[in-house]
Amino acid sequence: MKRMAIVAVAMLMVLMVVPNVAAQEHKWKILAAMSYVSPLSDSTDSAGDVIEAASATGWEIGGEWRMGKLLGFELDYMQVTNDVEVNGVTVAEVDVNPVTVAANFHLIPGKTIDFYVAPVASYVSFDIEGTDIDSEATFGVAAGIDIGIGKSFAIIGGARWLDLTAEDDAGDELSIDPIFLRLGAAWRF
Repeated sequence: MKRMAIVAVAMLMVLMVVPNVAAQEHKWKILAAMSYVSPLSDSTDSAGDVIEAASATGWEIGGEWRMGKLLGFELDYMQVTNDVEVNGVTVAEVDVNPVTVAANFHLIPGKTIDFYVAPVASYVSFDIEGTDIDSEATFGVAAGIDIGIGKSFAIIGGARWLDLTAEDDAGDELSIDPIFLRLGAAWRF
């Protein structure tokens, strides 16, 4: 009897999910956004100087492929240039270019409101004049919301955090651990 109840509940869940997947409006999303990048960490060198990356605004482009109503995979590229400060004085600029893959779990997958959370993996390259900084593979988390306007257009917003540290050839590290706040537009089809 217990097995029959489990089978009946499983079949009921499948019957509830199948119509929702079939009702999905789009499989693809192409996005473009402005991103505000705010480092949450800093580092102290051996002389006691505080080294930090300043907040900056950049841009990102990307796309998402929806496997179903509840799961999608997003790939995006971001470009941002942050000032590097030592004791509050700007000493350099660093280009930060993450390529990020996210597994978006759509918790509220509606036509008008689509809210999702995701674990993310990023490969981040750095470019700073006169210094070699190693690229880094890292991880983080994200959350986002799409607000549908019409059949294909959406306003998008979201936040992403990465566990990110930049290291140069001399072994000096700069903890960044940035939060990315994005606002943009998407075309869904």
